[in-house]
Amino acid sequence: MPLARVALYQGDERLARDLAERAYGYAEARGGMSTGRGHLALLGILDHWAGEPVRGLERFEAFDEERQTAGFGLATSIHLADHVEALLEVDRDADALELLDRWESESRRLGHRWAVPESVRCRGLVAAKDGAVTAATALLEEAVALHEEVGDPFGRSRALLLLGVIRRRARQKRSAREAIEGALAGFEAIGAGGWVEKARAELGSIGGRTREEGLTPAERRVAALVAEGRTNREVAAALFLGERTVETHLSHVYAKLGIRSRTELARTLH
Repeated sequence: MPLARVALYQGDERLARDLAERAYGYAEARGGMSTGRGHLALLGILDHWAGEPVRGLERFEAFDEERQTAGFGLATSIHLADHVEALLEVDRDADALELLDRWESESRRLGHRWAVPESVRCRGLVAAKDGAVTAATALLEEAVALHEEVGDPFGRSRALLLLGVIRRRARQKRSAREAIEGALAGFEAIGAGGWVEKARAELGSIGGRTREEGLTPAERRVAALVAEGRTNREVAAALFLGERTVETHLSHVYAKLGIRSRTELARTLH
């Protein structure tokens, strides 16, 4: 579990998935609930972070069935914040609130301090979905402080990122930028590569100047070839990269330059 979680937070989702699948397969072959079966929840987190909440929920719910059968408590599970978020994303709001209530109650009763900030962050997400921007902002600011209090830099950065997104949607550009830049700095400090990219993309969506001014050398090379009219496959062949890598660089270029198409890119560079 620790190795897969480290790979997940550092943004190496392929390695995290490989380690989690192997560990879960081994645990399943042995039978019975074990630490290895916790990788099923980790696979659900991977699915959720990859933009597949339905698949993530299938894994979360399967894990919860095994957890209940084995008599393990709810509050010790690692995936609950993502479980709540995934339920909200597929509009299962009542289920999300029911899970959140049970999780929060059990965590407070058992004194799991690390879980309280996450549940408060989820409360902020619920408020935001209901359109209660002021309440959502207050809850997320509280979550940031609570994550810092318990020494959870990843959770703090995640709460800051969500706070920035809510502020951006409310057209509070300056405060949104401050929150997202704080999240970006936090993710960079702990090496959470995948979340660094998410924070950068959110900064790009605000528009105007960002702390990530200019393109990286790799992004410049990709941008220059695309601006010449080459396809992603041709760019990949010319630079000895994978097509997916080219697509990633190109999405970063678009975000940093505030553009949406290859035509706009060619016009911007030329």
